Amino acid sequence: MHYLCITFSFFKMKPITSTSRRDRSIDFMRFVGIALIVLAHIRDIDPILFEFRAFDVPLMIFVSGLCFSGKTISNVPKFLLHRTPRLIVPLYLFLTVYFALLLVAGAMGVNTGLTRDHIIGSYLLSEGIGYVWVIRVFLLIMLLTPAMLWIYKKAAHLSILCLVLLLVQTLLVKHVVSASDAPLMFIFREYVLYASGYAVIFLCGLQAGTPARSPRSAYVWYALLAGYCVYFYISEGSLALPINNNKYPPAGIYIIYGVAISFLLNTVRPLLARLSNRFTDFVGSSTMWIYLYHIPFCSALIKVASFAALPWGVRYAMVFFFAVSLTYLQALASKKAETKWPSGFWKYLRG
Repeated sequence: MHYLCITFSFFKMKPITSTSRRDRSIDFMRFVGIALIVLAHIRDIDPILFEFRAFDVPLMIFVSGLCFSGKTISNVPKFLLHRTPRLIVPLYLFLTVYFALLLVAGAMGVNTGLTRDHIIGSYLLSEGIGYVWVIRVFLLIMLLTPAMLWIYKKAAHLSILCLVLLLVQTLLVKHVVSASDAPLMFIFREYVLYASGYAVIFLCGLQAGTPARSPRSAYVWYALLAGYCVYFYISEGSLALPINNNKYPPAGIYIIYGVAISFLLNTVRPLLARLSNRFTDFVGSSTMWIYLYHIPFCSALIKVASFAALPWGVRYAMVFFFAVSLTYLQALASKKAETKWPSGFWKYLRG
C-alpha cells in the first residue's frame, strides 16, 4: 500500500529534476521519443503503428543536436571525461544488478536464457541482450560532438553536406554491409556506419536550433520525404514505406523520415510547451533510467505466457508505467541519499 501511495503521488509531485530553467518543449520531445522507443519493444503491435513510430531514436539524436546548437566546447578532453560516465556508469550499474538477479534466478532453477555471450556483449555495447545498441549510438554521437560542432560552424552549406552524407551512407549500407561477415566488416557496420548515419541527424538538430537555418533546412527534408513517397507509390503501388528495413544501420528513408518528423515537431515547439505537464517533464528529463528499466519488463512480457497473451496496448501501458515508477522511486531515494551522504555518485541514479 505504501508503494502504491508513493507511485500515485508521482502525478501530483514536482519532478525530481527541476524544469524551471529547462525548455519544457525539449523535455516533451524527449518524452515522445522514449515513449515510442518503449513501444517499439512491445511485440505484436499494429504494423502501421510500428512503422509510424520509427522516428523515435532519430528524434532523440535530433534533440541532442538541438540542445548543442549555439554552444561551444572549449576543452574537448574535459567534455568527454564528463559526458562518458553519464552514459556508461548508469548502464553498467543496471547491467550488473540485472545480470546478478538473472544468475541467482538461474541458480534457483529458473530458465532465464542468459548466456556468457549475452553478458560480455552487453558490457561491450555489442549484441548482448539486444537493447544496448541505443546506448552505443548515443556514446558514438557524444564522442563525435566536438567534431560536428566544428563542422557546423565551418560548413557554409550544411544542408548540402548532410544530403551528400546521406547519399554516401545509403550506398555504403546497400552495397557494403551485406558483403562480408568478417570482424572488420562487423566493426565497420556496427560502429562506423551507425556513427555516420546518426551524425547526419545530429547535424540537422544543430541546424534546427538556429532560427535562420531551421526553416530552409526543414523544407529540404520535407521535400525529400514527399519525393520518396511519390517514388515508392509509383514503383510499388503502396505508401507502406519500408522505414524499419533501413534502420540497421540507419540509411535512406529511415534517416529521411526521422529528420523530417523531428523538424516538424521542432516547428510546433510552442504547442508542445503548452502540452507539457509534470509527468512529461519528469519522463523527458529521465529517459536514461526509464530506458534501462523497461528492459526487464519487456523481457518478462516475452517469456511469461500470461503476460504475452495480453493485448499489446495493455502490455505497453504496464511496461511504461513500471519503468517510469521505478525511475521516479530511484530518483527520490537518490535525492535523499545525497542529502544524507553527499557524493557525486548519486547523480548517476537520476536522468
